[in-house]
Amino acid sequence: MSKALELSKTFFDYSYEEKLKVTAGSAAPLPAGYNRQPEHSPDKNEYLLMFPPGSDFNVYPQNPPEFREILEEIFIQLTKIGSLLENILNECLGLPANFLKDYNCDRSWDFMASLRYFPATENENNGILEHEDGNCITFVFQDDVGGLQVRNNNQWIPVTPIEATIVVNLGDVIQLQ
Repeated sequence: MSKALELSKTFFDYSYEEKLKVTAGSAAPLPAGYNRQPEHSPDKNEYLLMFPPGSDFNVYPQNPPEFREILEEIFIQLTKIGSLLENILNECLGLPANFLKDYNCDRSWDFMASLRYFPATENENNGILEHEDGNCITFVFQDDVGGLQVRNNNQWIPVTPIEATIVVNLGDVIQLQ
């Protein structure tokens, strides 16, 4: 985790021209590789997105040299953790065994993104607009900058970054009313 965060920071510190060498082909269902939000967007970030290792849509940076290997290994490990978490959720929610695995059976659409939010300015103070994750499970590695908040009972609560921890968010697909 720490190596992935370190290499992500190194990658995002490269020049914009260098990062543009890692852009997606037009066939990708989401913009795999490097991209950034348009200037007029209320979201202020840039990102590197990848699908499961081996996907034809993936576009990997050549630098830092070991970045691809680390990204693929993190993806594999998070997939294993996600499968375990699905089993735990099935049991805790009283769902049939393998319910979430069967529901989310096409793992080729799983994706991972490394994001960097641009610093706040005098006029703007958000990296991304308030939103709900529309997927099943989101894993978040935080650096020491902070800024992540979650909403509980209509109140925003800051998530204090703790080194070597993963924030797990259950998306709209799993939320119960």
